[in-house]
Amino acid sequence: MDKREPLVSIVMPIYNSETYLDEAILSIIHQTYKNWELLIINEFGSNEEGKRIINRYAAIDSRIRLIQNSERLGIAESLNEGLRQAKGEYIARMDGDDISLPERIEKQVEFMESNNDILLCGVQVEVFGSEKWDWKLETDPARIRTDALFYSPCVHPTILFRRDVINKYNVFYNKDYKASEDYDFFTRILEFGEIANLKEVLFKYRLYGTNATYINNNIGFKIYSDVMERHFHKLGIDFSRKEVDLLSVHYSLKGLEGVEVLEKMVVLDLLLKKIFYVLYNKDKKFAPYLFKTLHRRFKETYDWLDNTCKYFDKNKAESIYKNSVFYHDEFYVQTKFASSKPKVSVLLPIYNSEKYIAETLWSLFEQTFSDFEVLVLNEYGSSKEGLEVVKMFEDDRIRIIQNKEKLGLADSLNLGMREAKGEYLARIDGDDLARNDRFALQVKFLDKNRAYGLVGSLQHHFGVNTDYIHDVPKEHKDILAGLIYDCLVCHSTIMMRKKAFIDNDLFYDKAKQAEDYELWTRACKKFKFYNIPEILGEYRVGEDNITKGKLAALSKESGELAGKNIKETLGVEVPATHIPFLSGWINEFESLDKEAYKKEIVLEQNILEQMWDANKRIKYYDADALLRVINKRWRNITNTWEYNSDLGEILPIDRLFKVYDISGKRIQMVTDSSNTKTEKVSFKERIKDILRFLYTPFKHGIQYRIRRQLWDLDGHLHESTYDIKKTVWDIEGRIKECIMENIGNDKESNSSENLYERLNDLELKMNTMMEFMELKLSAQEVRINSNIVKSKDSLSEQLDTRVWKAETNLGEQLDARVWKAESNLGEQLDARVWKAESNLGQQIDGRIWKAENNISDYIGSQNKYCEDEFLKLHRHLDFSYSDIFVLLDKNIKNTSGAIELDTKYPVAYESNDYLVPHGTVRDDTRYPRFIHACEMYFKDREKLAFVDLGCSSGGIVLDALLRGHEAVGLEGSDESFKQQRAQWRIIPKNLFTCDITKPFTLKKDGKLKEFDVISAWEVLEHIKEEDLPVLLENIKKHLNTGGIFIGSIANWDDIDEETGVNWHVNLHPYEWWRDRFVEVGFEIITEAFSPYDLARGTINPPHVYELPYDDFDLNKTFYIVAKKQDKEL
Repeated sequence: MDKREPLVSIVMPIYNSETYLDEAILSIIHQTYKNWELLIINEFGSNEEGKRIINRYAAIDSRIRLIQNSERLGIAESLNEGLRQAKGEYIARMDGDDISLPERIEKQVEFMESNNDILLCGVQVEVFGSEKWDWKLETDPARIRTDALFYSPCVHPTILFRRDVINKYNVFYNKDYKASEDYDFFTRILEFGEIANLKEVLFKYRLYGTNATYINNNIGFKIYSDVMERHFHKLGIDFSRKEVDLLSVHYSLKGLEGVEVLEKMVVLDLLLKKIFYVLYNKDKKFAPYLFKTLHRRFKETYDWLDNTCKYFDKNKAESIYKNSVFYHDEFYVQTKFASSKPKVSVLLPIYNSEKYIAETLWSLFEQTFSDFEVLVLNEYGSSKEGLEVVKMFEDDRIRIIQNKEKLGLADSLNLGMREAKGEYLARIDGDDLARNDRFALQVKFLDKNRAYGLVGSLQHHFGVNTDYIHDVPKEHKDILAGLIYDCLVCHSTIMMRKKAFIDNDLFYDKAKQAEDYELWTRACKKFKFYNIPEILGEYRVGEDNITKGKLAALSKESGELAGKNIKETLGVEVPATHIPFLSGWINEFESLDKEAYKKEIVLEQNILEQMWDANKRIKYYDADALLRVINKRWRNITNTWEYNSDLGEILPIDRLFKVYDISGKRIQMVTDSSNTKTEKVSFKERIKDILRFLYTPFKHGIQYRIRRQLWDLDGHLHESTYDIKKTVWDIEGRIKECIMENIGNDKESNSSENLYERLNDLELKMNTMMEFMELKLSAQEVRINSNIVKSKDSLSEQLDTRVWKAETNLGEQLDARVWKAESNLGEQLDARVWKAESNLGQQIDGRIWKAENNISDYIGSQNKYCEDEFLKLHRHLDFSYSDIFVLLDKNIKNTSGAIELDTKYPVAYESNDYLVPHGTVRDDTRYPRFIHACEMYFKDREKLAFVDLGCSSGGIVLDALLRGHEAVGLEGSDESFKQQRAQWRIIPKNLFTCDITKPFTLKKDGKLKEFDVISAWEVLEHIKEEDLPVLLENIKKHLNTGGIFIGSIANWDDIDEETGVNWHVNLHPYEWWRDRFVEVGFEIITEAFSPYDLARGTINPPHVYELPYDDFDLNKTFYIVAKKQDKEL
């Protein structure tokens, strides 16, 4: 019985498509599936040639029908006309410039017959024409459903769908859409069923400059956003139009510049999270697919930043991307588990933390150390969304503790400390992240160092306007001294020994703003602290900045804690009036006038001297550590040091206050303790010191006036924007009236052709008006920007004029007197000195220049001659050297050809080194020290066997042979062989050409030959990543037990200027290469060899005649030594 062949109606709308129409129709006629009808809808106004082509085919094949529009319908309504006239059980799409491959319809019908839940299916396409690229379409219906939030799921002319789409669900194309009608059609079909794509390429999709894909871009992009907005609304998510455009693949971050790029990245990240959280709660089964879609959307935006945006900070962008939950490509699934009594308890307080709590949890669950519990301390009154996000992570290590009343951060942490099961307590906040080995390193430290009760680390602060490392001291002595003024422990990176805190009643004080800093000042007196000198934490800096009121409270509290620390540890009493000036948050000295500043700064100096003297007696703090703190403190308040920068030289107390005086100026040049020189301070600097104090009282008033003028300007901008909008609304009203008037007249005339012409006129008028409004907006924008610049310049000029006028008046009076005296003396002295110099100079210069000219002329004439002669000499020596060795060949051992090569791939024809020969025609590496280093490593082996991969000239092979060892070399290119360069005519039986990325065997006496050493000098980076497994297997196969591979690897691009070919196709850091060797069973023993043992890649250049390099960078060119382990292992 024949299989069922339901009728397929193929709908093809065309407009001026005569160029490729024959190909399109013939591709349908040649389908292996025969039960079809082809409905070609010819748009009104289309060229007559297209109609003639259609009629020609219709005359010879009754399955082809022409439907001629009697008026201009547009693409969407033309398709609807085809749908209404279609008779088939299935309806397929086709365009007049594309090609359906022969089995397309057959395969699609077969798929639909076997999958009753699918309403519509497309196929994979081959893009051809003016552009070509790989267009990989998703095939999984579940993933297509989630992808459709942002992406059109199918290539429109490839689709085939059931008649139910129009008959049962009444889904037609939106006739008002001139473009993106397909995306709208697909999203409405998804309301009733599933969409799929076949895995096979069954369609050729043509791109060229005049097809609809190009012409309707701008219109289509706007409609695309309309469809997205409607689609999200139906799913229960309402976005503003700006938010939808940011989510759209067609707008997103395109055209943005500077900090706005980073700001919009942050907003996009939050919008994607909103989508995930809402839809996750609607249907959890789609969560894995939805997450992959959102990852794709965020990654795509990041990957395209360089092409779509300008002038942005790439490091900050990378931090925002990598610290987003959508950096991961799949949703979290638990794979690691804790014991019944976990070693570590993580204290994670949350309050309205839904924005970034997912990233925090993910960073915890990626820890290499897994024996921990996470105590989520949910504050009373916190949003339900934050807790919902936590519950999405189905991980049994989470324990939620719900506060029954508002406790605040301190008491929430205290509750967590008491409830924790773990021996150690780790801290993290609900928007920060931990490096994946943080817990492993901290647990290891606390296990080994029982005297320590707390261990922290460095922390990276990141955000739109932030990118720096919070560098804290490592050792306890430095932390202890630093805690006098500053919190030198990054709170969300710490791990604490629970018993040490509980037994000493060390809990957070809820009365303190800086509850962590206050706790550390007490705890550091009971046990030791340590900071691991690595960045183990990421601290997110966002819009939730510290308020002005909280900053003032923190500053006040900081001063009080510092005063308390100084009194309790050193017995130095700080006057109550000076306590606020001890703040580590704000430099309160800057708010003082000249007299008050001098009084308080002198008092500060006196306190620091008392602290130093007291510590010399009681020795509470390490002397060097305290001296560093005092230097930092004095430099900070005198504005001679920038926070988080290098402090430079640490000065003794007696010199510190002399070198940096109370005005904040460095008045001495520091050399050593026995030799200082006074630096001359200019009159201008003195004037600026005076004006600084005079200007301070007026500073805030000037700033207020500047802000007022900016507010006024902002008001004008708002009013102008409203006026522009009113004008646009007014024009829209007049256009609508005009349209109604024209349509009314047309109804009386019943002339469709007249109406068409009038509508064209109206469209022209509308376009003209819009262009005019754009010009008007642009002009107003220019004027506004000009006013802003003028206002800023005017304010700046007024301020600068007052300051510099005062400087000028004072400077002129002082300078006039000084320079008058200098001039009188200078004129007399200069006249005598210059007269003598002139006489001598004329005589000496004449003789010197004459001699220089004579010498220069001679050297210039001889230079080119010398270069040519040296080149000739070098070539002569090279050939003489080779000839000598050819004559002595019989005296070189192991050159009889006993080792043979067996391979089916004699040359690496596909490699860039063969296609564009480079190193193989110029490199000549010789380095006997490498052979000696191998001999020293294998002391128990009298005779060694070497293989050099990518041997180029064969120099290393010759070095091994000359020392009595067995050696062969393999080279991928045959250039050196053909030229018989370097060692190829000296030891021809020991050098072979071979593709080392394909299977090969080196044999001796017909059996596999195993070697002690296999080397590769700057070769691995030339090997494509997909070819690496075969190469590593070749290496492993040819090494004997205990044998080693040693090679240098370059980690930089090597691009040919003429062809653009990059010879270095596989760039990775040392750790990546190490892991590849470990994966195939090697033991890494890189430390067994020195960088100076390498034949090439560190100090040694690729040419034997060049001198060694002065230094080397192991980040750019490193080496690896891997040992083949015993078979039992």
